[in-house]
Amino acid sequence: MIFTIYKKYMKKTTLIIFSFITPLFSNAATIEGNNFKEITQSVAVFLSNSVTPTLIGLSLLWFLFGLAQFIRSAGNSEAIEEGKKKMLYGVVGLFVIVSIWGLVGILKDTFGV
Repeated sequence: MIFTIYKKYMKKTTLIIFSFITPLFSNAATIEGNNFKEITQSVAVFLSNSVTPTLIGLSLLWFLFGLAQFIRSAGNSEAIEEGKKKMLYGVVGLFVIVSIWGLVGILKDTFGV
């Protein structure tokens, strides 16, 4: 029974993830440049415009998944603790991603990249 539920949710999860990642593949063709600096700038723009928001979305989904697990598991202390851990990891991941994104933005503005 657990495996059938797992397969059911994995199909939906895989579909959702690929629907977010597919536009990244089309953007990969736009990385161009003649020298190392232009290629590096193109990759940096690609990462800041595509990958970072995708990671933020995945972190938010992980938090919401933990919240749903926390709410559904009323009375089961092990499942409640697991939901709390997932929510904590989602918030920490979101904080780390947004902090690094902000630091990269500050460095880009400072050095004029």
